[in-house]
Amino acid sequence: MVSAKELISVLKADGWSGNIATRAEAGFSLGEEESGHHAHGNLLTSHLVSTTEGHTDASPSYCLPVPLVLQVAKMRNVSAPKAFEESGGAPRMLRVSLTDGCNIVQGLEVQNIKTLSLKTAPGTKVRLNGKVSVNGGFLLLTPNNISVIGGTVQELYDKWKLSAVCIKASCIANLN
Repeated sequence: MVSAKELISVLKADGWSGNIATRAEAGFSLGEEESGHHAHGNLLTSHLVSTTEGHTDASPSYCLPVPLVLQVAKMRNVSAPKAFEESGGAPRMLRVSLTDGCNIVQGLEVQNIKTLSLKTAPGTKVRLNGKVSVNGGFLLLTPNNISVIGGTVQELYDKWKLSAVCIKASCIANLN
């Protein structure tokens, strides 16, 4: 068991940002009995829009404070036509929209990151580590500066799956 003050300190050191009052609104409290593991699990399944104050700024002169936990908002293979993103015929270059709950920043995969794919659901949490270069307003992502820490925001996941089914149905209808 850890105190609320210790827990807040651990979460901030781990890259979680935002104030504790908004985290409490996300469905859990940081009372004396709260364990670090339980709080971390709750944060992984919470939508960051409801839990943070906003700390990202991808302007070229800005250095991101790391570690920093962000949430995947959208993923696209920009090297392939949208209709054939998953075909594997085109080389892969993922554009990842990331949010801290208030701001959205675009990241570009400049080296293959095995833990990220088009199957990475919106709501998945990632941690930026080390030096993250910014060029042209894009975070330049490599396996050395981003890691997937997981989590599922059920609302975002359900919407994403429904969208995939509708797109597939639309493609099949167009073939007929």
